[in-house]
Amino acid sequence: MACTFSLLVGGECGADPKSKTASRKIVPLVSSSKNISSHKKQLQFSGCETETELILARSGCFQTPENIHDMTICPLHRVSLGIGWRRSKRVCSVPGKLSGHSEESKKNAERGCSLAQSKYILEATGNFIPVGSAICTKCRKNLTKQANTPESSLPQSDFDELTEHLGELTLAETAAAQVIHVDERRESIFIPESDLEGSDFENTPHRSQVDAAKSL
Repeated sequence: MACTFSLLVGGECGADPKSKTASRKIVPLVSSSKNISSHKKQLQFSGCETETELILARSGCFQTPENIHDMTICPLHRVSLGIGWRRSKRVCSVPGKLSGHSEESKKNAERGCSLAQSKYILEATGNFIPVGSAICTKCRKNLTKQANTPESSLPQSDFDELTEHLGELTLAETAAAQVIHVDERRESIFIPESDLEGSDFENTPHRSQVDAAKSL
């Protein structure tokens, strides 16, 4: 049995690599209630207040899905999209279309991409940059100015606005399409911290299941 997120963002279900119990139990998404304060402080980003909201944001869902109470998650997807997520690179992840620097002169990260910035980048460029991804000072200021949005809050808008920018995709297709952008551009990838130790990021597998996502 697969959890909702194996279809939404791809990847096999499994146990948390750091868990001593190696449990593979699939649970309701809304039961995810771990404290994310330390994770936010470590990556220096704002906007997500709960573990459930964090997991949804890293799946490309910026508003609460109508079927949220039907959504499920396995331990591996929970840690990979939640507090176990780590940056794949240290330099600024903002796409060239919006960045304050050239691709050749990307700056080191000063903070993490906020929830509002992640949503704005997706709407403006079609590229999905997960919350917490590396962002330099210049780009952070430019994005705040361009979006005219406080970094600590998520702008209120209808889901129709998002689908307009993404070619009228469904919610599930939107998340799957965003993962494709992530894979192609190598901006970020959802991997547990343990997988980063002694591994080659460029060879880390990540499977997107667009067709399967349509059945959600």
